[in-house]
Amino acid sequence: MRNAYSGYTYQKHMTQLLLSIMDVERNILKIEIEAKVDNNFDDLLVYINNEEYSFQIKDFENVKLDQLVIDYENLIIKGKAHKLSKSKNIVFFKHIDIVPNAKILDFDCLKNGNLYIISLSRTDADLFIDDLYSGNLNRKYEIENYLSETLDKRIWLIERSDLPSLKTYSTDLQQESVKINHTLVEFEKLLLIEGKPGVGKSHFVNSLVEEYPLNILYRFWVGNQESDYLERLKFQNFVQDLNVKLFHDLKYREIPDLFKEIKRRKLTFIIDGLDHIENYNSSELSRFIRFIDELKEYCKVIILSRPLVVKLDWQKHILENWNKKQTEFVLEELFHITDYNIQKEVFYMTQGYPILVKYVSEFYKLNKKLPETGQLQDIDSFYEGIIKNEKGKYSLSIFLCTNSYIMYSELDHFLGEAKYYVEEFIDEHPYLFDIKLNRIALFHDSFNTYFRNKSTSYKILNDNATDLVYDSIRSLDRRFLSRFSLFKLTHQQTKEIARKFCNITIFEEIIKDSIDIEAIRTFYFDLRDLMSKYKFDDFEISHYYDLSLIM
Repeated sequence: MRNAYSGYTYQKHMTQLLLSIMDVERNILKIEIEAKVDNNFDDLLVYINNEEYSFQIKDFENVKLDQLVIDYENLIIKGKAHKLSKSKNIVFFKHIDIVPNAKILDFDCLKNGNLYIISLSRTDADLFIDDLYSGNLNRKYEIENYLSETLDKRIWLIERSDLPSLKTYSTDLQQESVKINHTLVEFEKLLLIEGKPGVGKSHFVNSLVEEYPLNILYRFWVGNQESDYLERLKFQNFVQDLNVKLFHDLKYREIPDLFKEIKRRKLTFIIDGLDHIENYNSSELSRFIRFIDELKEYCKVIILSRPLVVKLDWQKHILENWNKKQTEFVLEELFHITDYNIQKEVFYMTQGYPILVKYVSEFYKLNKKLPETGQLQDIDSFYEGIIKNEKGKYSLSIFLCTNSYIMYSELDHFLGEAKYYVEEFIDEHPYLFDIKLNRIALFHDSFNTYFRNKSTSYKILNDNATDLVYDSIRSLDRRFLSRFSLFKLTHQQTKEIARKFCNITIFEEIIKDSIDIEAIRTFYFDLRDLMSKYKFDDFEISHYYDLSLIM
């Protein structure tokens, strides 16, 4: 009978439902499929705490209640006996007219002794699963794929610990750090730690985590090549991440319930990078601010941010440059520069500005001499000193065209002959870039800001780049598929891509001979999310139907 699960049966549908409950609510310990037991309620055996639940799943047409007979040890259906277990027995029918008199596992049922009769169609099961995974469709698809792969491997026992790990956003910075202590002002409920770009706010979090060991930390940025960067800026994802970190499950909870749990555990909430919301998801900034204002009544809250445009009535602490002693410590610990005269000159040039300390130190290590810039007034003065002309600013502005990385091989695609300047600049100043294998991104957001403010021709370059990405995808080239949502395509371009690719024939074409199935999966997830921003009648019914088949 286990072979019946190889197709998409009603039994598999109900198994998917119970597996989803196991995943979201985390109460089910394990599920055994077609269990080897001495009774006929063996389709599924579910374990919750110290109790067993035995399931019989019936895909019958037109079954009626008067066709069921219950004796002391059997359920007789249309004349056929099904031996009951000694535990709780649950039978699923895709349709049977009953008047519920109880609930079991949150399902309405008709209870008779230790037998529970549930009427549940495939459609109702789908709606139940959709409600479980409301706002988290990626996890829903992940669990669906997990069950299919498990059955393909003929694995018939699924334990909760076997499920794919619950995902939360990483709080580990993608760059090396040292702990620098600062003296904080006293505060009662909420403190905003404000600092200019590159002053070391994100690294200062390491000290805060030590000072407040009972904490929960959320970062809006960990590195420029992080694939989830835009996702972690969304309020719904922020709340969902907090929920998982607090309760280790996926159950939906109201925000006040999260607050109460934080208060119960006496946690300090640390939020790093609120300025990323103002800059890149400003439409939801008010929701975050309201959340923080309410949260401070339940626990201590520490926010780290660059100066914000929005005016907030929050107690503020300004994070200043490092003093001479702190600068010398960093030079020795991170850069292994121990020469006193060099340390003294670096401090003079940078005035202890952390990002400049890093840049000048990296320049020194590469060239065995310090840059000839004199004392630097701000971060832009360093960039001005090493970028020689407008052509350089224009060419390097290619990194503004995406919220992700660019491949070395794509420089020629976007820049033509101008790629040589960019390649030479990267070779001379690798510390200004986040380089992983053949992927390149700018190291620090201040470099983005510099180009945005200083490059007069950026819009031309961006338009050319988005047109190239658009044409590449439309021609079924796969190179940009997994990153297409991270390029700044126009509203119309995105719509045209969606209209073309929500098509089974096109899907079969791009999946054929592909070795990077995950990139195509990511592309369609992004496509689905972006389509929600359009009017329903921007697409045909066939687009939605084909997308549902593809997903």
